[in-house]
Amino acid sequence: MVMRVVVVALVVVVVLVALVVVVVVVVVVVVVVVELIYKGSEDDEDDDDDDDEDDDDADKVLHNMHTQIRPNCRPVRSQ
Repeated sequence: MVMRVVVVALVVVVVLVALVVVVVVVVVVVVVVVELIYKGSEDDEDDDDDDDEDDDDADKVLHNMHTQIRPNCRPVRSQ
């Protein structure tokens, strides 16, 4: 009889410890994911500014390509 009580008590303790471990792991994972998402959104905001600059550079390159006079080519007249 005493042996059954000890076994049941050990099982209850093991189950409670396992639940605590699961809760701690879930909380850590959620915190890490939220931090990554938050940090990622900050990085995206910074990247947007860089993308605008890159777009401006690309527009300049395209403009220069279209306005260059190439040898043996006549410029296209605008209508």
